[in-house]
Amino acid sequence: MDLKLSRFALGCALAFGLNTFVGCGDNSSTKAGNAEKIQNKSIAGVSQKGPFVTGSVVRLYELDGEYAQTGKSFTGKISSDNGEFTVPNVTLASQYALLEANGYFRNEVTGEKSLGTITLNALTDLSDRENVNINLLTHLEYERALYLVGMGLSVPAAKKQAETEIFNAFGILGDFENSEDLNIFSEGEGNAALLAFSVLMQGERNEAELTELLTKFATDIEMDGEWNDEATKMEIADWAMEQDFNNGLASIRSNINGWNLGTAPDFEKYVRNFWYMNYGLGVCDKDSEGVVKPVANPLSKEYGNKFYCSANGWVNLEIWSWDVPKEVRLNPNIAYSSMTDERDGQTYKTVTIGTQTWMAENLNYADSVNTPSLMNHSWCYDDDPKKCAVTGRFYSFAAAIDSVALANDKDNPQFCGVETDCDRLSDENLALHPIQGICPEGWHLPSNAEWNILIAYAGGDSVAGTKLKSTGGWGSIWGDFEDNGTDDFGFSALPAGIRESDTYTSFAGFFAYFWSASQYYAINLCIDNEYRDCGERTFLEYLGWASGISIRCIKNSN
Repeated sequence: MDLKLSRFALGCALAFGLNTFVGCGDNSSTKAGNAEKIQNKSIAGVSQKGPFVTGSVVRLYELDGEYAQTGKSFTGKISSDNGEFTVPNVTLASQYALLEANGYFRNEVTGEKSLGTITLNALTDLSDRENVNINLLTHLEYERALYLVGMGLSVPAAKKQAETEIFNAFGILGDFENSEDLNIFSEGEGNAALLAFSVLMQGERNEAELTELLTKFATDIEMDGEWNDEATKMEIADWAMEQDFNNGLASIRSNINGWNLGTAPDFEKYVRNFWYMNYGLGVCDKDSEGVVKPVANPLSKEYGNKFYCSANGWVNLEIWSWDVPKEVRLNPNIAYSSMTDERDGQTYKTVTIGTQTWMAENLNYADSVNTPSLMNHSWCYDDDPKKCAVTGRFYSFAAAIDSVALANDKDNPQFCGVETDCDRLSDENLALHPIQGICPEGWHLPSNAEWNILIAYAGGDSVAGTKLKSTGGWGSIWGDFEDNGTDDFGFSALPAGIRESDTYTSFAGFFAYFWSASQYYAINLCIDNEYRDCGERTFLEYLGWASGISIRCIKNSN
């Protein structure tokens, strides 16, 4: 595939291959002026989209005092997979030259070698340099720089203005090095900006699609230096947002570093800033932390969706993220009450639904000294206390029912909770005497019967799932299973996931399980997946004693 620009000229005569463009006017500032001859120089550099691979060809074309090709050229080859090249024994009548690299390249997004070849260009002044790098920025500044030269700017001034305008089109601001000095394997803001720019333009495109995009971009900015293709901007912004949230940027960094050709600079911040800017979200910093904003651009597939400014940047509230505090997931249209657990001082939002009053947050009680049932039977997701602050703790069934307290009951000791059944947890006994378990004083662990009352009030098990779920967080960035709820009553169930073994937690963003006091049963809310059609539904299911899941306490009726 060839990425040569579709146009090399101004309207009347600014075209390489023509002998002169003086006929366009007599503004002498467009000429090279006093040409400086280049004698027997070796010109070296790197050619990068990702890096061009060994065997790719680099040609250097002589330009005359009118910036037109003379027909004289010099050829070199890329000698290593980091894109390094040398063009030896260069002798020119003028210091201005056009470099052209053609070949296969390493794709930053896939990590693999491209399936087709591309061509990148660089216009340069060799009077005081022997190193010229060829990259997307040198390539795309080319037509715009020629236009500006035709308007009277010097080549260095035209190139610098074109570089600045291209970066500005991507929301990248700064006074960086010249384009032919940038290298995606070097530290520095300009190098990071170049890599971000290269990643954004690449996306998931094959060589033909990339060719088309670059040609359209160069044509768009040629006359006024502005990129006016809002639809393409938003397509790229949506892709960048997805990469940010599904670890795609980390994968790209891993690809680049895995080539063992150098270390990728800090490109991620420029990628993020691009989609922040195009979504109309603005800066997310300490001053704006906690702010919620909708996507303002109607061209985005996320239009209208709300984003939360966290300590780690903007977060899409539609999908699951541990960076979103539990309070943000509550329904702002519900008048919640609150209660304080006197055992540890934690405060929980509560909500009355029908005749029942429920905690609107998952229990996060962890004192295994005063409650020995919790010893080795209570966990945080990934053993991370910060995640407990979002979704509460996971508890085994033995912990949930406070099995130690049951065993030490002086009037009716019962051994329950670990592969045993006991009368205390029968439906009949729970109806007469609810079990407090590890819930706070005045609250208890709900039975199957109490869960069924809630489900019936919410419209039955075929629709209750939607009405009990929070309005955001139920889904993945890939859009495979998005089943956010309506949270009609303020129950605000969060997809906290499950602890399935001694070390394995999973399914945050996909499942919520809550213990029932009825032996080994749990209420399950989830999103549609290959195993279960459950987006709107709820399930009471037998879970077994070993799993670790969430607890919602219900207030005693008297």
